[in-house]
Amino acid sequence: MSARSAALLVRELGSPDGQALLSDKRALAERLKAAGVCVPGTHTVRNPLCIEELARVIGPTGLVLKPRYGSGGRNVSAITRSGDRWQIDGLDVDAGRLSEHLTQLSAGHELIVQDRLVSADGLADLSWRGRAPVLRLATSRIPAGPPQLDSALLILPRPGFKPRNFLNGQIYAPIDPDTGIAKGGVVLESPDTMLDFRKVDGPRISGRRVPFFAEAVRDALLAMSTVPAVPAIHWDIVLTPMGPVFLEGNGNGNWIIANLVGRYGAQVRPLAATLDRWLETAAPVRRRSALAILRDKWERTGKPVRASGLVLEAVLCLALARLILMVMPFRKVAEHLGDLVAPDDPRAIAAASVAPSANADTAARIGRTLETVARWVPFRAVCLQQALAGHAMLRRRHIPSVLHLGSGRDTDRKFMAHAWLEAAGLPVTGYPPAPQIREVGCFIPATACR
Repeated sequence: MSARSAALLVRELGSPDGQALLSDKRALAERLKAAGVCVPGTHTVRNPLCIEELARVIGPTGLVLKPRYGSGGRNVSAITRSGDRWQIDGLDVDAGRLSEHLTQLSAGHELIVQDRLVSADGLADLSWRGRAPVLRLATSRIPAGPPQLDSALLILPRPGFKPRNFLNGQIYAPIDPDTGIAKGGVVLESPDTMLDFRKVDGPRISGRRVPFFAEAVRDALLAMSTVPAVPAIHWDIVLTPMGPVFLEGNGNGNWIIANLVGRYGAQVRPLAATLDRWLETAAPVRRRSALAILRDKWERTGKPVRASGLVLEAVLCLALARLILMVMPFRKVAEHLGDLVAPDDPRAIAAASVAPSANADTAARIGRTLETVARWVPFRAVCLQQALAGHAMLRRRHIPSVLHLGSGRDTDRKFMAHAWLEAAGLPVTGYPPAPQIREVGCFIPATACR
């Protein structure tokens, strides 16, 4: 069974209440705190979030903003301040860009604002641009059994690379669960090469003893015991000078990474053994169409799709956008997107202005559907494909939209581009753009220029 298949299967096993708790970061943090597990300090702020609110609550280490619902690092931002200057994920931004970023993050999301954490002395030299190493502990339990540790991994930022780049953005250091000592570092693009140092002249990884490792394992097992029974949970933990602090737990984590430690002989129990025991007690699985599965995944967000036709339409539009971009140059595609204008053109602002509530509800529903469906389709469906699909779906409903294009350089000075879509005064797809992205132009409906 592939790691992806295993991750999908785990979501279907165990208590639905446990899976729901793991998807609600605020509720999970409250549950862990009540059990005596340390979690980051959380601030109560007004919504929509603004710079004045950040200035009121920000501490010397900064803040982390993340959506309340979901898993992984989607739409998570670190905000810091040096004097009068602000930074997003370590990059300097002006007040206007920060304000725009906050507006984009707040749109459609209930945000959690937490204190940013710093590493204990034993790991501080492995931080980069304020990003602390993260200890990921994979825990599991068999039905009616106690929690146990499956594997331990230290996730390190890799200087000069985008952290969200799956193949080379981070270094993964398997940890011996008996000793708490790292075996070395691995980059996924070259898994056969074990790194003793982060860089040639950088800090050492192999042989490093992870501080507070035993305490982190103890707290992870306690944390899992407080969650209604599920097969497995991945805990992300920052080891601070005061001890382990739990960021979140995921029941549908990245099993490729979690099982990576088994390649180097540091896995206590493989996932397959746990799944076998849960499958023995699971109810028979009824056969369902791919469309029904997509619809169920969407309904788990708490916002049910009113008609399965919207999911099917999103799949078809994404597939068509993918095909068009493969066979046609973008200049030909652009001829059908409307008129290209400058980002500050008043017509662009008017075209995506506030519209009747029915249009706003429809635009928001299309955006959420595309975002969810794009994760499950078996082809590339990233920002441009989503923007084109959303543009087509809105046009069918006679709702004007604005398709934005931007570009910039990442931390390694490599070119990057992004597309995002707005309509009816709301973000639809591609929000929020990375701080490095600067808008270069946008497409508005042709009628907006007449």
